[in-house]
Amino acid sequence: RLSELCCAAVTQLFMLGKSIISSANKAQETAQEEMKIEWPEDSVERAKLIRSKAQSMAGDVELVSNSFIT
Repeated sequence: RLSELCCAAVTQLFMLGKSIISSANKAQETAQEEMKIEWPEDSVERAKLIRSKAQSMAGDVELVSNSFIT
């Protein structure tokens, strides 16, 4: 269970980072269809989206942390 949570957290971080880089480069990927984040043009909306993703990941990290405590 712990390894699954760690894997999920790392995967989410990887996908968020990849999406940010792809958005910055405006590059089109021809690889297999993966989870893609539709980035709004407004920077405030982008910040809100990043914040919600980070809060979601923080919940996963907290679960991992709690599993060490118990």
